[in-house]
Amino acid sequence: MGDKQEKLIYSWDVHLANESRLKTLLILLFILSIALIILVSYQSVAFSLLSVILLIGALSRYFIPIHYDIDDQRVRVKTPLACYERRWSEFRCFYQCRRGIQLSTFEIPHRLDSFRGLYLILPEGPVSEVLLESLKKHLKECY
Repeated sequence: MGDKQEKLIYSWDVHLANESRLKTLLILLFILSIALIILVSYQSVAFSLLSVILLIGALSRYFIPIHYDIDDQRVRVKTPLACYERRWSEFRCFYQCRRGIQLSTFEIPHRLDSFRGLYLILPEGPVSEVLLESLKKHLKECY
């Protein structure tokens, strides 16, 4: 990964499925009901299992825990399935969204941010001042 000399500024974990048990239960019931409808309609266990796999894959950010590390040089995102990092120099600005912070590769918010940028999901509660100060140190705030 990176040098051990880099100073870790902020670190946090998010697991959306654990934050709302009711929402998780409703999502699982929806997935199972779709699988049951496909099983009854097509009478195929394979198609039913394929639908479950595809739906859980599409909702993987909800079901798997995500760990974020921010240091002087980069942002790291670790999940059980992947680990990747992006350097601060790749981004131009950031802006707060309803549930997180979007790091943008553009000077102003853009529709391609969800493809080229990086979305940091934040834990429930107020945003840490340490995190915001670190972002402001490396990037400008989008308007």
